[in-house]
Amino acid sequence: MNGEQPLKRAFLHIGLSKTGTTAIQMSLSGSRSTLLKNGLLYPGSEDDHIALLPSFHQLGPGHFRFANAGISPEEALKQSQRFLHELENQARGFSGDILMSTEYLQNMNAAAWKKMYEYISSLGFEPHIICYVRHPVSHATSAIQQQIKMGSGQLETLLEEPRWPMARPRLGNALGVFPREHVHVRRMEDARKEGLESDILQTAGYTGSLADIHRTKANTSLSMTGVLIADARNRLHDGSKTAEKIREHLTSIGGPKFTLPQRTARKVMRLAQDDLAWLNDTFGISFSDIEVTTGKQDRLTPEAADDIVRLLMDLAR
Repeated sequence: MNGEQPLKRAFLHIGLSKTGTTAIQMSLSGSRSTLLKNGLLYPGSEDDHIALLPSFHQLGPGHFRFANAGISPEEALKQSQRFLHELENQARGFSGDILMSTEYLQNMNAAAWKKMYEYISSLGFEPHIICYVRHPVSHATSAIQQQIKMGSGQLETLLEEPRWPMARPRLGNALGVFPREHVHVRRMEDARKEGLESDILQTAGYTGSLADIHRTKANTSLSMTGVLIADARNRLHDGSKTAEKIREHLTSIGGPKFTLPQRTARKVMRLAQDDLAWLNDTFGISFSDIEVTTGKQDRLTPEAADDIVRLLMDLAR
């Protein structure tokens, strides 16, 4: 041994979207003190480290995430500067690793990634990326139901033109800056077996007890009936977002889970061929062993009918 200290690392969790990012962030945020005691810093006080965006993302303080929240570019930049100041104070002299998470980093260009890489390195930490991917049909299914739930799409169009976050466009720019071995890509299907919060901590080399980590669930999916009702609402209120209270009602409707029709699932697999080949070639990740259930709900289930009637009665009161 030459007496050198092991290199400290900073992990950036960048999603992808619809891979449990919100639940991971809530779990890590709720476990800050436990993580810190075991040598892992989850900096700041917010769940999501979106404060990184104004200083590093190519869209800067004008990023749509702030505009959607009614935050001016000036205020967004101030928030970012305050966070970076706090990060630098916390990182100074810290002997453990750092973990940060925001899925809005996933579409940064190469110049933005270079700026991020150089900044983290200047703090004395080796920059790493953690990213979760999932089976394209499963991913597209989740993305479509989320758009329907939020009121930002109509089912007929989304089934004909399925969209979901593919890996290559979101990791390609980072791989031009980060060494391949510093980009950790995980299959969500594998990570779910022990829990996403456990998987990301193990990927980051966390050595504390996983039993002490706060666990949470976020972004409840809609059932098939819930999607059909939400879609009817979207068609009747074209262009208007679904209020949070309405979304809560929709997620309470039971019945079979939402699945894609066979024609849409086949289209997704055709569109995903190049992305799947790239994931396999670059990271050795394959989804060939995962079966995908598709189907169609032909009629209302008794469970869903009961939930709908109960909802209507509650609203009538």
